[in-house]
Order: sequence, then C-alpha cells, then structure tokens
Amino acid sequence: FPSGESSGTDDMTLTEKLEYDGSATSSSGNGHLTKRTLDADGIARWIEPLEPYKSGVGFDLNSEPIRREAMRRARITIEPAISAPVELFRGGIGLLVFAPIWRDGIVRGFLVGAWDVKVLFESLYEDGRLNAYGVALFNGNRLMYRHGVDPATLPSQWLSELEIDVHGAKWKLAIWPSPEHLATERSFLPEIIAVA
Repeated sequence: FPSGESSGTDDMTLTEKLEYDGSATSSSGNGHLTKRTLDADGIARWIEPLEPYKSGVGFDLNSEPIRREAMRRARITIEPAISAPVELFRGGIGLLVFAPIWRDGIVRGFLVGAWDVKVLFESLYEDGRLNAYGVALFNGNRLMYRHGVDPATLPSQWLSELEIDVHGAKWKLAIWPSPEHLATERSFLPEIIAVA
C-alpha cells in the first residue's frame, strides 16, 4: 500500500498475495473475460477462469509490443494503464488493464484484466436507453467498436466527436442520433409549430 498501511496479507508470499488480490475482483457480463497475475518480468503466473485460457499460463506479455507498452506505462507511473486494442487469444478485439503491484517503490508484479470491446460496449445498450444513438470508438484510425450506421455516411452536423484519455489510452469517441430517432424527432415538428 502506498501510504504504508498494511493490507492484512503481510505474512503471505508474493504469489499468495497475487492470487488473493486477483480473487477479490469478479467477472461479470460486461465483457470482462479474465483476470490474471503477472510476475515482475511480465510472465502470466495465474489466470482465472483457467479454462479455456490455460495455455496462457507462462505467456510472456513482453513478447508483444502493445501489451509490453501498457505494462511499461503501469510500471513507470505506478498507476493502472490500459492497452491499445489487442487481438484476444480467443478472437476479437480486446483491452487489457495493467494494475501494478508494488512494495518499497519496486513493482513486484501486475494484476491484469482483459475485456472484449464488443461485449463491453454492447452491454451498455442492453436496457434500450441508448438505442437512440450510434457510437463509434477509435484508437487512432483503428475502429474498435461501432453501434449503428457508419458515421462517415452522416451529415457532419449530426456527429459529435470527443477525444478521451483513460489511463494512457487515447481514443476518439463519435456519437450521433440514430436515423430512427431523427425520424421521430422530425415527426413532432408540425405538431409543435401548430401549438405555437
């Protein structure tokens, strides 16, 4: 703990602490696939759920540039870092969140969460409240996720774009009203004019 407070796990080995810390997080239906612990060298030592990701135990996350860069940022800042989009081992585009575990100013390992971008963002549309809007999320020029029509086909006045930085991940978010929403909004115009 940065403040010097005890975590209550002082008598545990580093591996036990990593497993304890990892078990405190939980998977949900929001696109979260796995949680894993890495040693200080970036080697995956523990993965949950183990099936179907068992082959990932022992994987060196330094062997891939995108994962290595996010781990480097987490190590330097001693803050969580989100990766650029990565190809997930099971397929699809994902994001990894690296949270450093450190003691005495030295990074001893990392907790890593993996999220499927499509499942994560689709979960936001489940209750129907956002269906009136389309959204696209880009990392640079790479499309990570899109819900709705291609924003390039829309008049520019319908499109709103926002640059966002989340723990070192720099994204562009585009939002626009769906054609169905615009048709509904237009259909009330004659009634509004008649009332005025």
